[in-house]
Amino acid sequence: MLQIDNIFTNVSKGLVANKQELENAFVGMSRDKIIKMILSTGELQLADLERGTTSESLIKDIANIVTEKTLNTKTFTRFPVSVSTISYNHTKVIMKAMDVVHYVIKPTESAKKQALIVMKLLESVLPIRRIRMRLSLTFPTIKKESYFTPNIPTN
Repeated sequence: MLQIDNIFTNVSKGLVANKQELENAFVGMSRDKIIKMILSTGELQLADLERGTTSESLIKDIANIVTEKTLNTKTFTRFPVSVSTISYNHTKVIMKAMDVVHYVIKPTESAKKQALIVMKLLESVLPIRRIRMRLSLTFPTIKKESYFTPNIPTN
């Protein structure tokens, strides 16, 4: 989404590029073509608030995935993402443990990939392990006669 059609030489200082600077940098291109080129090949720059919201959301996603895929080895129950303490403050167990192990999120990697890394790191500070996969196998019932018919010659 294009919010403004100005082309800046320095966005943080609010310096707009003049016609001569655009002509020198993008020889023979119209303003619309320059904007399209910047949008297709340029780097995305997020504001501090957007970056904070995105990283906070990613941290919560990682914590939720870790909670879904692990359990407490002492109680054999899942760790809650948040739990009330005696002072009625909500402590985010998994997120707090992520801080303890000094895990730094990577905004370019998926939450699932990072959650797998976090699970291994948290083993050093929490009694935690991955939940083992359970399989349930069902077989159709077969009549005893059709299950095995001996082929014995009668002489």
